[in-house]
Amino acid sequence: IIDQYFENTFNWTEPVQIRLEDYPLNYDQPFRVIFEVSDQADSGNLVEAAIDGFEVIPVSLAAEEEEFINSEIRIYPNPIRSRFTVEWENQSFDQLSITDMLGRRVHTQAVQGDSANIEISIAPGSYILTLRGNNGQVESSIIIKD
Repeated sequence: IIDQYFENTFNWTEPVQIRLEDYPLNYDQPFRVIFEVSDQADSGNLVEAAIDGFEVIPVSLAAEEEEFINSEIRIYPNPIRSRFTVEWENQSFDQLSITDMLGRRVHTQAVQGDSANIEISIAPGSYILTLRGNNGQVESSIIIKD
């Protein structure tokens, strides 16, 4: 987490880059980037700010036509067209859900045992797959393609 980041804003000519990889984040989990702007205490200045051209650029993308291996679950194939399999070991899950990048749940179903065969029809894009059980949850990213 970036607690404070200071940048002189007088006559900016170069873009400011904050490299998320320099901070201890868990990139397998969704995270938020929040911009909070303030001036020096008791300055009496009105604070104006704008975020222009904000983008998150991944360093590498490993979206191959093979199984995606997470430390706790396996998802294959990934990227996915409409059918895929999720397998897990040493865990007990009872619910699988898929959430889009805006946080909307687009699919939910009950699961049991140590695997699930899923058939879905959702728009192409990146999603978060979550397996939930009594001992907590495991999340992994999936990619839906045409």
